[in-house]
Amino acid sequence: MRIIKLNKIKKRVDELTQLINEYNKAYYMNDTPTVSDFEYDMLTKELEYLETEYPELRHDDSPSLNVGGKPAEILTKLEHKKPMMSLSNSYSLQEISDFQTRVCSSLEKESNQIDQLDYFCELKIDGLAVSLIYKDGKLQKGITRGDGLVGEDVTQNVLTIETDIPKVIEDTREIEIRGEIYLEKDQLVAINKEREKEGQPMFVNTRNAAAGSLRQLNSEIVSKRKLRFFAYSLVNPSKYNVADQSDSIQLIKLLKIQTNTYSRKCGSFEEISAFCQEWEEKKDELPYEFDGVVIKVNSCKYQEMLGSTAKSPKWAIAYKFTTETAKTRINEIVFQVGRSGAITPVAFFDPVKVSGAVVTRATLHNYDFIQEKNISIGDEVIIKRAGEVIPEVVMVTHKSNDRSIEFPKECPICCTELVSEDEQVAITCPNEICPGRIKAQLLHVVSRNVLNIDGIGEKLIDQLLERKLVKNWIDLFSLTYSQMEELERTGAKSINKVLAEIDKAKQSPLKKIVYSFGIKFIGEKTAELLVNHINTLDDLFKLSLEELMDIDGIGEKSAREVYDYFRKPSTLEMIQDLKRKGVTLEKKDDRISQKFLGQSFVVTGTLEQFTRNEIEELIKKNGGKISSTVSKKTHFIVLGSSPGSKYDKAKMLGTPILTEDEFRQRLMEK
Repeated sequence: MRIIKLNKIKKRVDELTQLINEYNKAYYMNDTPTVSDFEYDMLTKELEYLETEYPELRHDDSPSLNVGGKPAEILTKLEHKKPMMSLSNSYSLQEISDFQTRVCSSLEKESNQIDQLDYFCELKIDGLAVSLIYKDGKLQKGITRGDGLVGEDVTQNVLTIETDIPKVIEDTREIEIRGEIYLEKDQLVAINKEREKEGQPMFVNTRNAAAGSLRQLNSEIVSKRKLRFFAYSLVNPSKYNVADQSDSIQLIKLLKIQTNTYSRKCGSFEEISAFCQEWEEKKDELPYEFDGVVIKVNSCKYQEMLGSTAKSPKWAIAYKFTTETAKTRINEIVFQVGRSGAITPVAFFDPVKVSGAVVTRATLHNYDFIQEKNISIGDEVIIKRAGEVIPEVVMVTHKSNDRSIEFPKECPICCTELVSEDEQVAITCPNEICPGRIKAQLLHVVSRNVLNIDGIGEKLIDQLLERKLVKNWIDLFSLTYSQMEELERTGAKSINKVLAEIDKAKQSPLKKIVYSFGIKFIGEKTAELLVNHINTLDDLFKLSLEELMDIDGIGEKSAREVYDYFRKPSTLEMIQDLKRKGVTLEKKDDRISQKFLGQSFVVTGTLEQFTRNEIEELIKKNGGKISSTVSKKTHFIVLGSSPGSKYDKAKMLGTPILTEDEFRQRLMEK
């Protein structure tokens, strides 16, 4: 029986070794990942467990012994003076707690007395790891991770990243700094537009684009890609009298090398957990991709004591944000009309459970997404579902008979000819009274994030449209009891509840009303930015294009859409209709004072006395405005520990800088 069991285990080890090595080649050498991070890590953990239990079955080329893929043959190979390791991944806070327990246990064995043990937490940027070597004050080498021992010489390409990587530093010692080269989301869109024009395949994601760009042989092409860099570690910090990770980051900053602003020193599991959860909630808010948090033992002395495995340091771990995936098969693709008229393909597939919910469909976004992922009806795919949003297809795992998808030329609801606007990926139905658009608008307006009208769902909206009781979302405010009585499955109790909800919605905050209009490019946050600069909805008719563009956080495209929207006669008619129906179109003042009225604040660094949300709410409730960037219009910058480039820019511009204590003092002033 043992021989049979061992044979099965050997077969599984062989399968896993081959499979993971193939995945490594696709990810590290070809920059085209073929499996999700979660699935990859689960397979790796399974292999590591089997190799620990049955070490005699481990292969010489086991991926558990290697960091990444072999260096590409086309670039010059360079050996790392110190191995460039990868991190162990975790997918739950319990695993972080277990990591802390292991750290404490190991340190107690090594030393009778442990001083203050804290951790340094930073965002896990989704890019390509590189090592920078400076000598005599000049950048000598830029090397990719490669297999951890040998990487690729990308020095000429690294030299093009002048924004974040200086060619010369004010330190003549030999210094090695490691970090992540990445690409901002907007830049990926711009690059893919150019590649599409040239008939080249588009990059799947920002990491794929950054890696492909960095390995270009023509550095002129690389410079046009506008790559960015964040440093995250100093190699052999003891040589520079650096005691911990947070001091390493400070030294790197002094050398004018870019580091990430969003980091925090944490002294307990609760603080680490809070940092991880905070950034998991805010993971879509930054202009670049990050897929988790890196937790490091802060003390360099303790890092040395803890050491590493063949693959990963024992003093650090990555907490990956939870995005559960599942495999299924696409049975049908249907084209739906959105509230702005955008035509969205939606895949329907065999029911599968993801993140605790059984799902049967996923968005395919647009034609470019389908082409990029090479999706066809009948394909086996991996889907993911983050939070409560509709799932999306991550990748195709097995192709069908290649039943290619044809995008419609006419609207699937009203048969109007579809249009494609310049520089826009979406194909849209231009018919403003298209029943599909109106239905989508109604579903949007009654949803929780907008007017939150409980009791009105898709079936009720279908009936309202079929009986022509509403022709747009504003007609909801004039619905009567007798009209509702005509509908199916509507008793007195449910009718009264819906009418009460509609009446309550008339008092919605002005930012929700602005969001309800469905103006192109104007989401929930942009609507709030607009409302911060007006007192009544009528004020939007008075703002010039230049005044709209001056609002911090609103770009030229958004400003143009708002300006044009509030110049249309139909918009004026809608607002008059809202007034007749008793909808409040004035801003409710929830400010507790006006001491910061007209003042713009930027908050940077790690705060000790407030959370980021708390301090921003206090500023807004006292009449101030929050800005994400420092400019000549910034009145104050509130400074926490480990500030980033915003602090440097504030000093350069002479912007007044407040500590947390100074901010609190201003808050207490009458």
